[in-house]
Amino acid sequence: MDFSTINPVHLLSATIMGIALSAACGLRVFVPLLTLALGARWGLVSLGSEFEWLGSGVAIATLTLACVVEVLSASIPLVDHALDLIAAPMALVAGTVVMAAQLGFVPQGSPEGQEMSPLVMWTCSVVVGGGTAIGVHSLAALLRVGSTVTTLGIANPVMAAVETTGSFLTSVTALVFPLCGLMLVIVAAVPLSLLALRILRKRRTAPLPQ
Repeated sequence: MDFSTINPVHLLSATIMGIALSAACGLRVFVPLLTLALGARWGLVSLGSEFEWLGSGVAIATLTLACVVEVLSASIPLVDHALDLIAAPMALVAGTVVMAAQLGFVPQGSPEGQEMSPLVMWTCSVVVGGGTAIGVHSLAALLRVGSTVTTLGIANPVMAAVETTGSFLTSVTALVFPLCGLMLVIVAAVPLSLLALRILRKRRTAPLPQ
């Protein structure tokens, strides 16, 4: 595949949207997938030919049910920690899928040869999309552990609501204004990363029980 045949504007836009959606997958696995599916259904976003099934009624119904179960489970103390373990590989897969769904789309009227090869598409999707999703998920899980230790889990439902809201807002913003969605991710990630590092330092310097 010759990268010179690929429209750089489309590639940049697809990558930005994919990163923002992947980050949202790190907070809630199914919220960005459902948002992307609804966007495709309503004609707000185009998907690669391999992912057109996301806009089907069956996919939307299934993702809606999964989204409700995930959001409710995340608001229950102790259950939320179990969900973190289960959601980690799922976030990796979801981040990969939303990235590939964007990289695999070729605008109508494009010259022959503009389609990205499956090998490159999936490699980039796993590394960038999946990596972003698992990174954000790990950060959120660490912050939840800190909340459990400091508040005995009392603040966990509040954190769950914030994560769900953040995932939804990031997903919608990424579909409508991809660059704004990416900026939202960066602005939120910096202070949260610093907070997570502070939690790690406290855990390392905490005295061992006698």
